[in-house]
Amino acid sequence: MRIEAPTTTPLSQRKQGSLHPDLTAAVHALCGALKEMLTEVGADVSRPQEVSRKLLLDKSLSWKLSRIVGATEVHEALQHLPGDAAVRILIRAVERAGGSAKLRQKTQQTMGSLQETVCARIGDKATLELVVDALPDETGERLAASRKLAFRGNSAIWGVQARVRFNTIMLRPNASDPEMIDSALVAGWVDFRRLRHDAKWTVFRRHSFSDQQNKLADAPIDPAEPVDGPMFLRKFCSPNMPQIESVVQDGMRLDELGASEVGNSGMFTYVFGSVVRGLSSRYGPEGATMTFVANVSAPAEHLQFDMLVHRDCGFALKQQVRTLAKLTVLDTPPQDSDVLPIQVMSRDLGRFPPVVTSPLMASYGEIIADAARMLGWDLSEFSGTRHLMGYPPFPSTVVVSSALDRR
Repeated sequence: MRIEAPTTTPLSQRKQGSLHPDLTAAVHALCGALKEMLTEVGADVSRPQEVSRKLLLDKSLSWKLSRIVGATEVHEALQHLPGDAAVRILIRAVERAGGSAKLRQKTQQTMGSLQETVCARIGDKATLELVVDALPDETGERLAASRKLAFRGNSAIWGVQARVRFNTIMLRPNASDPEMIDSALVAGWVDFRRLRHDAKWTVFRRHSFSDQQNKLADAPIDPAEPVDGPMFLRKFCSPNMPQIESVVQDGMRLDELGASEVGNSGMFTYVFGSVVRGLSSRYGPEGATMTFVANVSAPAEHLQFDMLVHRDCGFALKQQVRTLAKLTVLDTPPQDSDVLPIQVMSRDLGRFPPVVTSPLMASYGEIIADAARMLGWDLSEFSGTRHLMGYPPFPSTVVVSSALDRR
């Protein structure tokens, strides 16, 4: 966690990506030519099944035509461009239906102009697909496909992967000084496995927290665990979990993975928990934030980041979520250039108590309940928010920030 002071130039929103004006104009021209040509022969492009029957076209081509002409954004049309062979089939079908040579020729010319523009401004169709995929969008679905491919490639390259990376932050006022905040972290990897026997890995990296007045160290949630170890919640770790050793390097504690078998025979789940008492004051000047991070330090299919907030820490319920293109412990504030255009899906878990069960891991509700019990915290006093991402990019850091309270 990091307390960030207010700045005169706060982190701005990443500007929306845009395509070259020539490409935008060429797409609009094609959409207009297609609509004009199909309307002439009585084919309602808004009804792709009707177009398929009337022109005897393949249903997938009719569907693509409908999506192109009906697109509200240029990138939507670019996602469904037919190939040269499909365009020739369309032109012949329109000719059979009595379409004029003038409009057929116009459509062919606009398609050719678009292809020339793609070559000049982008390179080729394969590169165009990557450019469109990388454009920011509200749902994040386009980039999700590339993240899935990256997950598979990184798993093979680095020789490790996991099904779930989860990170849970619990915040409540300090019992001795309610102005101060206690912070507990429950985190882990579910179904972590090696794909190559010699793969070395640091499964977690942590460091001591500090503010201007105090130097604070995290302690294990389970009092039976040593302070200088991985701070396991052993009840929820796999029996076959390999040796994991904590080493200190440059002031940071690294939990390093020991030897294990390849594939499912060596697959394991690793859960740990730590707590910092009196982490920081809940109050700060306008613009100051408290920030928590989940490092995606291995390829994973799912990221689940929960924020559980005590009823007396309502200021932390309003959260900003960003994905940074690096592993970090936020020694410095994130920069615009670090932020990836990835949308994180957030959902309310309810309150007093939050419903913390998860379809991604059967024991998750029990993990949180057991951690709260050892901390002496009552979950019926908490609210919850869950942030989810499929195939989080590796390496990256998901950052959740909340503005500090004002006096």
